[in-house]
Amino acid sequence: MDSLSNHSVHAMKTKIFISYSHKDEGWKNRLVEQLGVRQHHGIISPWTDDDLEPGDEWEKEIRAAVDEAAIAVLLALVVVSACAAGTFAWQAYRAARLREIATYEPTVLDADMTFLQCEVIDELGKLAGVGEPLAAITEKVVHGDIDFTTALKQRVKLLKGLAVSQMEELYETLPLTPGAEELVRILQHLNYKIAIVSGGFQFFISRLKKKYRLDYGFANQLQIQDGKVTGEVEGEIVDARAKEKILVSLAEREGFSLQQVVAVGDGANDIHMLARAGLGIAFNAKPIVQQHAQASISTYNLELILYFLGISGEELKELRKAMKPPGS
Repeated sequence: MDSLSNHSVHAMKTKIFISYSHKDEGWKNRLVEQLGVRQHHGIISPWTDDDLEPGDEWEKEIRAAVDEAAIAVLLALVVVSACAAGTFAWQAYRAARLREIATYEPTVLDADMTFLQCEVIDELGKLAGVGEPLAAITEKVVHGDIDFTTALKQRVKLLKGLAVSQMEELYETLPLTPGAEELVRILQHLNYKIAIVSGGFQFFISRLKKKYRLDYGFANQLQIQDGKVTGEVEGEIVDARAKEKILVSLAEREGFSLQQVVAVGDGANDIHMLARAGLGIAFNAKPIVQQHAQASISTYNLELILYFLGISGEELKELRKAMKPPGS
């Protein structure tokens, strides 16, 4: 068999793999039929021991995934085979599957052009009357043509004199990327930890964190005096390396390995973060960013991230149904 990429192995780990040595084809087919499983489109992918050739570089990954599979799933299959107690088996399987989905992985999102459908600093530039020169610098940053720290300081200087009241008004009109709110809602239902790590400004990230009940929010601190932006940044600048350090720190704080962390971003400032995460997803990103990610989304819908976590369309329907308030 062909060897699999890191992303393929990660995708495998998000599903339950069942290894069996039973050679009775009728038995196998009854199991598959009873659970409504289709090998290429369903949730379970049946593998025989013959499929796992010793020496394959991904053999250990498959066997490890099998070992981690919930015992309830295997018991359910035995019940189906032995006494055709389909309802009980299906309920046991679904319970085990939902436990398996809820791996509590930290999910780290960029803000501008990822969680939000705009570059906030460009919008600030328009309010300050310096929209065009500021946007030109931003474009260079996105393509990786200029050092982020230098570019940030240049743009913040252009914002000198901008009133906090104008920033408050801008916050109220910030557009979320389609699927962002639903992504947060479902991940929170599954007890995932969610963080926004942004090269933008804490003024906005703190408000987003509070509104959507996110676990963490990190960004740059604009210096403000007498209700106006001074044109300076306070504290350590959140650049590409800082984002990477924050990601590592969050994994350690929450007790997860980096392989369990999901990171999503679109710009050159996200490259190190995406490369370090177990699953780095380039979101409508430039080619230079996609090269450092394990997966890529080219549609403006953050909800698609759920499919990379191994959650099928049918499971999304079940999750939404479970999340509905009683009587709705």
